[in-house]
Amino acid sequence: MSEECYRVQGFDPRDGLPRFEELFQRIHPDDQPKLKELIQRMVREKIEFETDYRLVHPDGAVADIHTTAHPVFSPTGDLIEFMGTVIDVTDRKRAEEELRQSEAYLAEAQKLSHTGSWAWSPDKDIRYWSEECYRVLGFDPRDGPPRQEELIQRIHPHDQPAFRKSAKRARHTKLDEEWDYRIVHPDGAVRDIHSIGHPVFSPTGDLIEFMGTVIDVTER
Repeated sequence: MSEECYRVQGFDPRDGLPRFEELFQRIHPDDQPKLKELIQRMVREKIEFETDYRLVHPDGAVADIHTTAHPVFSPTGDLIEFMGTVIDVTDRKRAEEELRQSEAYLAEAQKLSHTGSWAWSPDKDIRYWSEECYRVLGFDPRDGPPRQEELIQRIHPHDQPAFRKSAKRARHTKLDEEWDYRIVHPDGAVRDIHSIGHPVFSPTGDLIEFMGTVIDVTER
């Protein structure tokens, strides 16, 4: 065990190498059966593996661990040992969970307010739509973001010229822009939309994209 391996797994290098059973007992009880089965399969089939588990330190702190193992063979093909790595991914796991939670809150807020978010690039067309953006504008998220022209064709024919003119002005002036238009859903329902666009620039001042919101203001 490297010095960092001791630290990650909560052992003191001054005590020397722990026995495998000592290490295994540090694994969270809920994760032990899965890991035990994986280790038995690894030894039996002499295969590489990687997995995640929780480790309980002596002070009660729980760490998320990602481990990899690789079999080492003798010239005659006999299994000599496994060598590998353990990585403390606790901070990454927590950051991922916080991000998922934040995204869930945002999605719920957008759903409640009928507000979607989007990003459009002059070079790459529509780059991103939030889930609520698809719902507000009547597209299926399973199809991915539509092209801008597909969106324009969904806009009420009477509102398309003003939308095109406003979009062209935004690209030219590189300023914030607001649009009001009616969108015609595939089922024929007509919704009133208010959209806001904000330009995003590179450090050298070049326009990268517009990002903004679409709000279903039909009821209002």
